[in-house]
Amino acid sequence: MRILILGINHQIQRPFGSSSKTCVAFVQGQKDHFVDLLHEQIQKYQIRFVGEEANRAEESVVKNVCKEENCCYVNIEMTAEERALRKIPTRYNEDDALSETEKAKGNREREQCMVEQVLTNAQDSDNILVICGSMHSDALADRFRTVGHSVEVDDLRKKSWYVEDWQDHMMHNL
Repeated sequence: MRILILGINHQIQRPFGSSSKTCVAFVQGQKDHFVDLLHEQIQKYQIRFVGEEANRAEESVVKNVCKEENCCYVNIEMTAEERALRKIPTRYNEDDALSETEKAKGNREREQCMVEQVLTNAQDSDNILVICGSMHSDALADRFRTVGHSVEVDDLRKKSWYVEDWQDHMMHNL
């Protein structure tokens, strides 16, 4: 299996609300570039399966692109129930009360779950795309390589059009 991992900041997946037309236009532009990139990668690499780490309570532009491309889509994020069973708190990475060891354990468990979801759901796919938070990209790549898959890692932050800190950009440039 050939796996392309695209690291992202989750803001690109989330709905955005603002009363400022300028802000909405900027954010929509970022999302439009992301959608174009997804279409390009799915077509270029002949992707038939996409696994995405995404908030299950929100819409996903990735899921919509997969529908348009007639591509299998699975949200590979651990369910809230599974997190509760494993005692992984919501927003644990941002919780100053948790030690780095506890945070790392939560990340390892979630990453293992993501890999299992991909391998279970993409069984017959030769080329797959995994979209995840940038902090998980290298760990997922290592896990996939360990079980014998060819892996390429890309990151949205490397794209010339992408602005990582939307809030700062909007405050100082719009």
